[in-house]
Amino acid sequence: MNHGENVNRSFTIHLIDIYISEQIAKDPNSTHAEMGRGQIAEDPNSSHADHLDTICKGFDILALAATFMCAIQSQVLSTTLSGLPDTTAVRATNTFYLSGLTLDFCSACLACLSSRWFQRLTNAEKKYLQAVFSTRARIQSQRAALDHGPQTKQSLERGEGDSLEYTQWSLSERILISWYSMSLFVPMGFLILGTVCMVVGLYIYVWSQHPLPVSITVSLAGIVTLPFIIGVFSIGRADERRRTVIRRLSRMQGDW
Repeated sequence: MNHGENVNRSFTIHLIDIYISEQIAKDPNSTHAEMGRGQIAEDPNSSHADHLDTICKGFDILALAATFMCAIQSQVLSTTLSGLPDTTAVRATNTFYLSGLTLDFCSACLACLSSRWFQRLTNAEKKYLQAVFSTRARIQSQRAALDHGPQTKQSLERGEGDSLEYTQWSLSERILISWYSMSLFVPMGFLILGTVCMVVGLYIYVWSQHPLPVSITVSLAGIVTLPFIIGVFSIGRADERRRTVIRRLSRMQGDW
């Protein structure tokens, strides 16, 4: 395998998480040991399109959401760019609006580029992505199950942390791969920042240009929805918590 193929292989692995170290058991034939050596077997019961389709659909939805936010911010921005006195509050409002519009536009472009990058993977790379993602999910499930067992501490003490296939790469190569990976997965962060900028600009505009009852009402509307937005991001990846949420959702079917 030449150097270019090694970089591409390591880069695909890093899309999962370069900073997570796997616990490699002493048994050389174990799944953990194979994971550490990069000998990852593809799950015969899964299609290589499963993870790839999920990723591409996620980026497509993200691009649509970013475009939608751009349209909203453009419409809102039209209320402050003209017809208002040139005050500090108006300048601050326009600053946040324009910043949010720029971030959302960049998010939409990056989401399209990321989706296209994944779509252009070769068949071999698609199969490798499926194998790596499936193996990572299986090991994380095993680790989650181990966390509830009595042997957790001993198993963690026996394991040796090792980042997948990065021991042979120099620091500059690791930084380069990290930059590549972040470039693919950063659109969501830009969309969140752009939305925050829009909300801040909106509240500056409301409190500086509208009567106190209107300002209070708009502020309360945002405060009421904020805990639910935080809740979605706070669910996390804990299996037991997610399963409990799913069971709760099953009882809520039709309650809307």
